[in-house]
Amino acid sequence: LIFVVLFLVLKKVFLSDINRSKNDKKNTFKQAGLGILYVYAASYACNIVLSLLQITQDSENQDAIVSMLSSPNVLAIILYIVVLVVLAPIVEELIFRKAMFGYMKKYNLSEKKKILISGIIFGGIHVATAILSMILEQAGIIEIGTEIILGIPYCVMGIVLGYIYSKSEENVIVPTLVHMFNNALSVISIFLLMNMQ
Repeated sequence: LIFVVLFLVLKKVFLSDINRSKNDKKNTFKQAGLGILYVYAASYACNIVLSLLQITQDSENQDAIVSMLSSPNVLAIILYIVVLVVLAPIVEELIFRKAMFGYMKKYNLSEKKKILISGIIFGGIHVATAILSMILEQAGIIEIGTEIILGIPYCVMGIVLGYIYSKSEENVIVPTLVHMFNNALSVISIFLLMNMQ
């Protein structure tokens, strides 16, 4: 539903970015390839920080994805994969890059501030539900703090995607391709880990 609404609202700019990408496929894929390297370098750095903090568990968001992909219903799993690998990246990039950067232009913010703000909000959204649930269930400060720390990799990914978006002259297709590749690799990793158990 969100995808349909967003697509209708941002259809013109989305199609314009698709045309830009079609007209310069080589540059689009080059930027996306570099973007994938940036995302994985940032992810690796975040994993080092989490291991130094001795945080080994996954975020509630990651646990929810694993749970969805563990469904005995094959049709449900196919639907989850389509949502995770195709629809979610498109929706999130349209919101956190195209719409948010466009909105922040009104306030004449620097490119660095736009990247940082959109990245932090992107990361916060990925852990907000879990943190709110923990607060309502009166979980301990350590559990809540741990979930906040587990949001850092999402923030870093959002910042990297914002940087990629900015460097691609605000062509939303580039970070969307990176986001799709990242989510596809995550889904494959989850299936591989489930089969090893």
